[in-house]
Amino acid sequence: MMFMKNSVGELRESNKKRNKKVHRCAWLACHSPVKSSELVANSNDGESPDLVFDVLWFMGVNLKVKKTKTYCEKITRNFVCFLYLLGLAYSFSIRMRAFAVENRGTMIITEMLAFICCIFLWISLNMQRMKITNINIHGNGTATGNQMYSMFNNKSSRKQKWINLISLLTICSPVFASAISMLISKAAGEDVSKYLTFLALGFHLNVGSYYKYIILFVLRSYDLCICFVSSQMTCLLFSILSYNVSLRIKETETQLGSNAKDVSVMYSSGKALKSYKRIQKLILDLESAISLPLFYAMAFLLCELFALMSNSIHLVRQSTSLASLSIVLCAILTTGFHAILLIFRVASVEESYQSLIRAFVYLPEDNLNPPYVKELLQMLKLLAFHDQLYVTAWGMFPIRRGFFLTIVGTLATYGVLLVQFT
Repeated sequence: MMFMKNSVGELRESNKKRNKKVHRCAWLACHSPVKSSELVANSNDGESPDLVFDVLWFMGVNLKVKKTKTYCEKITRNFVCFLYLLGLAYSFSIRMRAFAVENRGTMIITEMLAFICCIFLWISLNMQRMKITNINIHGNGTATGNQMYSMFNNKSSRKQKWINLISLLTICSPVFASAISMLISKAAGEDVSKYLTFLALGFHLNVGSYYKYIILFVLRSYDLCICFVSSQMTCLLFSILSYNVSLRIKETETQLGSNAKDVSVMYSSGKALKSYKRIQKLILDLESAISLPLFYAMAFLLCELFALMSNSIHLVRQSTSLASLSIVLCAILTTGFHAILLIFRVASVEESYQSLIRAFVYLPEDNLNPPYVKELLQMLKLLAFHDQLYVTAWGMFPIRRGFFLTIVGTLATYGVLLVQFT
């Protein structure tokens, strides 16, 4: 008896370590009892999200304070939060000054939308009584369970590498853009005093030419990182959430396929129905958590692309500042990439759910007894076949792949009109 308790305890500890190693969404976990041989919610640390550390967390750099707190973690966390809040105040003051003094307040709208998006995402995720569940496959000692876990473990590790790369590029892209603009300014002999005065809140800094470039690089990198990376981090976080939900749906679909080969049809149908209902609740929780901030994220992406396109056309017509044009082009490419990633990832939730429904409908029902159980399963399959469940932006419109073509067409029309009328 003691040996069985020890083995069960060791199995739970190994499952916890394995899930923490593969899935980094600990604060999306729902605390519920764990049962073997089913698709269940993982019981991990339910710490609330902190948008400052989200991208670093998904990359494996965990700066969150746990029960075993250290002074280094406290100092690092508070220092980064202080720099983030200070950068927000600095960036907003620059845009407010541009709006009030120089009548250039286009970008302040996008920053306000990005900031509202971050706030709503943080509030909506914390308001969920049952967090978005992180569902994993727990092997029940059979070869099928171990094979399924190894298969999804390999897929998840490959996807995690791409997430790490995208996260790293997201964090470093403003610094790269600032460095490229400084090299272009240095090579072209461009006077950078006006940019330095703008970023220094209107104060004229009488410094040497060499120090002028260094100060401008630091201020411009700081400003771009705060006003650009914070918003792109939110879009990237939406994409990662949708990817995790899609992965859980695909795991459930594979589990349904293995249940179809089970000898006990009644038992396998019951497990399939529970798994289907669990995934349905998972998507509903995801919809209620990110629907409103997703609407602001889409509004931010559209406003950002419109503003960047206007600035790029204006700079191309003037042909005076190659450094500013390089920053605008880098922002357009990065914002467009995150828009494509966000739309396609959120749309994949509905596509994976439809494939799950097909797998549920194709479950065998010939050997079900008594007859009323077979009729009940047929009725449930019919309801599932006509079920429509997708992620929307505040209920305004569903996020599907076709929305990307709508954005491209709108931007093309706006660009043509802008060129014609200016």
